[in-house]
Amino acid sequence: MKIRYIFYLLVPLFIGALASLTGFSLLWRLFILLILILAVSFLWSYFSLRDIKYLIRNLPVKGQTGDVFESSITLTNPGRVPRVGLHIKELSDIPDYQNETIINLTPHNSVPITSEMFFKRRGHYSLGLYQLDTSDPLGLFKSTKRIGINQEISIYPATLQLPFFDPLHYMSQGYGPGRWLSSQISANVASIRDYTMGDSLKHIHWRTTAHSDKMMVKVFDPDRSQSSAKTIWLISDMNKDAQAGSGIDSTEEYNVTLCASIAKKYIELDWPVGFISQAEKLYYYPIESGSQQLEYIQSALASIQARGQIPIEDVILREIHRFNVNSLTIIVTSSWNEQLVRALMQLKRHQGMVVAILLDCGSFGGRRSMPNIPSSLIQLGIQVYVIKSGDNLNMALDSRKI
Repeated sequence: MKIRYIFYLLVPLFIGALASLTGFSLLWRLFILLILILAVSFLWSYFSLRDIKYLIRNLPVKGQTGDVFESSITLTNPGRVPRVGLHIKELSDIPDYQNETIINLTPHNSVPITSEMFFKRRGHYSLGLYQLDTSDPLGLFKSTKRIGINQEISIYPATLQLPFFDPLHYMSQGYGPGRWLSSQISANVASIRDYTMGDSLKHIHWRTTAHSDKMMVKVFDPDRSQSSAKTIWLISDMNKDAQAGSGIDSTEEYNVTLCASIAKKYIELDWPVGFISQAEKLYYYPIESGSQQLEYIQSALASIQARGQIPIEDVILREIHRFNVNSLTIIVTSSWNEQLVRALMQLKRHQGMVVAILLDCGSFGGRRSMPNIPSSLIQLGIQVYVIKSGDNLNMALDSRKI
């Protein structure tokens, strides 16, 4: 850019020097013409951006994946001279978003510029800063000016309603290995049901079994005064070595969507919820209830990245002291290995109520998951949900199908 300006200066100087040496009048006229062209071009470019007024409509400070917002800026020319060929570009880090155009401003006139932005991905973005560019008709000189200020907007991950995800109800019914421990149920028999593998033989209702020719067991009321969960802990696996897929079809994005949806579901039901994840940094939000806690967790999930260096099993064992018998711990992970089984076994012994949501890496194009892991966890009394790429998450998290 500077070399070009030096060239513009050297050419008329050379012609002026040549005119002085030769005294040729045509060269003097050419010298004066070049000086006038350069002066007029420079002044045209310089004054084209002076005194331009603008009005930018502020956008919401937060949104959600899939939202569409409309940005708007109005430019006004308060002077008597037209402003021609103004190039305006919005400076933003929103992926796949581009807002630029060329306009002409007649004297005492305004031009509105609007653009729609579609948020495909969660994250924290900046917008609201614009760059104006213009040049003289010959394109010799260019002027640039920035207007507006950076506005920050947080795009939270999409959330699902999950109407049938109710692991506590499942546990309280006493089905299979996921039932309450004997110390966690009352002596009151609520109903009778079919025998399920893993049920205790001492709970068999022999009279009904004899009359129905099939094994029937007693279902006890849970002793909620002592054993029912009173808090929810969410643990998200953001270890980079456990991920598969890319973009929105990745274990990372499924994990974030699941955690955001579960947190929203329980906080809106007035449950105290805590969140832990070891990603590019440690995300830790202790047990709290209310809309502010939901805001904290959603904001964290908007920016969290699967760049963690610590396996999920190590995170569980490191944080195990935070959980107690009054907690339901929900782990969302794409790690299918024996280390996970051993970590969750210790967590189950320490705390009792554990749910594992397993993301199948193989279905996301990653390495094949160990097929025996879900059954191993079920045998430990852990409630297991398996999620594959493309699954309907409402159906995959239907506790009635456990």
